[in-house]
Amino acid sequence: MPGRLTGFLLALTGLAILSPDAGLTRFIEMETWSLIFWRGVGLFTTVGILSVVFYRARLLAYFRDLSWHAWAIIPLYGTVPLMWILGVRYAGGGQVLAVLAIAPLVASFASRVVLGEAIRPATLIASLIAMLGVLVIVSETFLGGTQIADSRHPLYLVGVACSLAIPVFYALVMTFSRKLEKSNSWPMISLSGLVMVAAGWLVAPQVTWPADLNQSVSVAALVFIVGSLSTGFLTLATRFTTSADVTMVVMMEPILGVGFLWLLVQETPTSFQWAGGAIVFLTVTVYTVQQLTKR
Repeated sequence: MPGRLTGFLLALTGLAILSPDAGLTRFIEMETWSLIFWRGVGLFTTVGILSVVFYRARLLAYFRDLSWHAWAIIPLYGTVPLMWILGVRYAGGGQVLAVLAIAPLVASFASRVVLGEAIRPATLIASLIAMLGVLVIVSETFLGGTQIADSRHPLYLVGVACSLAIPVFYALVMTFSRKLEKSNSWPMISLSGLVMVAAGWLVAPQVTWPADLNQSVSVAALVFIVGSLSTGFLTLATRFTTSADVTMVVMMEPILGVGFLWLLVQETPTSFQWAGGAIVFLTVTVYTVQQLTKR
């Protein structure tokens, strides 16, 4: 029980740090690929520092005898933030946050296949109920209501595809991090930032940094703290509890994230988002309490 409690507390801390992500991404007025480049720099730097502080002289020995699951973390997680940025920019922050709800379900099945962990009925039921909340959140899209992003945009479908890939890749990263026979996956997560650096450098017309003070502070906060430090806490949480538990906690992001979208870019939540968010919030809260109190 103490171990699982530690896992949930680490995941909740990571969630709190991560929550402004979508809002800041929409608020920042920077060319998309330049932002991807700097986000990779932030991930490599912040999580790299955590790795050096934690492993010290043992860091080089970390890379010996790693399984393919460990090496797969680099391209998988290097692609997740990239798809996150493209999804938020071209499909809308609300939709990206909503699709994340399938991550616990994916993590449950990935844990079963990769780790041999049983799929707990409580996790399955909570995931399905939370997905119902997500359907409420996005139902206006299918009913012809207000879109979070313009579906006529030429890259809208790219944004949708990226949104759907995020929870699958994210769940796999959390599952592979749990499988590692190491203290954490920080060195691999840090190296995944280089994937984003390479993508941004190759595609961006010119890598830039904003001159405006507010924009500059926002970019620094996003790349060095919000998008990077949160990852350190979330991946570390998998050492103490299941990847399904961690991704279940991250499902609170649709609520916290939409709130920041409202504050930062005046992307006003609809009644459907409030109702669906309430379902997700109650589901995750009840699930967390039930998992921590059961004997």
